[in-house]
Amino acid sequence: MIITQIIIQSITIIVGLLLFFLIKSYWPKYFETKGTNQATKEDIGEITTIVEEIKKDLLKETELLKAQLSLTNQHRLNIKTAEIEALINLNNKASSWLYYLVRFDFTSYAVDNFREMADSKIEFSKRQYEYDIAQAHVNLFMHDKELLELIREFTLNILKYERRLGVAINTANYLFSIYELKLKRPNANELDLVGEHQEKFMEFYNTYQEESLLIYEIVYKAHGKLVRLLHQRLKQIDSSENGG
Repeated sequence: MIITQIIIQSITIIVGLLLFFLIKSYWPKYFETKGTNQATKEDIGEITTIVEEIKKDLLKETELLKAQLSLTNQHRLNIKTAEIEALINLNNKASSWLYYLVRFDFTSYAVDNFREMADSKIEFSKRQYEYDIAQAHVNLFMHDKELLELIREFTLNILKYERRLGVAINTANYLFSIYELKLKRPNANELDLVGEHQEKFMEFYNTYQEESLLIYEIVYKAHGKLVRLLHQRLKQIDSSENGG
């Protein structure tokens, strides 16, 4: 907006100077031609008409330029708005994917519903896909190598976390499947089988917790750095739009 005001003010000054030099150059020639010290009303009217026509033409040019500048500014604003939306959407999709993985709870499954764990993998893929689309959208605007590198770092680490969780889900499914088969055997001692299953399951679960926590700490730090840089970029866009 500041650039637009400067251009319009410059045009106004140029128009004024053109009018000044036009009258200055025309007026002596007028008196020289007439050879008299007094201009008639008709001659003054002729000069006025010429000046008014020039003013109209310059006014049209000024309005046309203002319209072009307005269109250019609107185009730039639309691009910045799209970039802001892309950055915010990337953060939303990254957070949605990460915290869905983190909040997966093995203890909410038992022998009667353990097969539902496999459905969670479908949701993992869905959230990863949405994140990939958001990342591709951000790439349209990005020339910041640091931000692109942080996006890459976060993506690689969250994929490691998801992969580890996927392996754990497969292991849990296997343990529950074995437990279910043993329960269906004739004369199965359910009490003994429950104790055996719980022991194996807790051994598996504790190992998973230790390993996944190490990966999560890395992902969490990468996500934190990404969020801070996204926030910094949003502030830069806001500052540029306000002439800061």
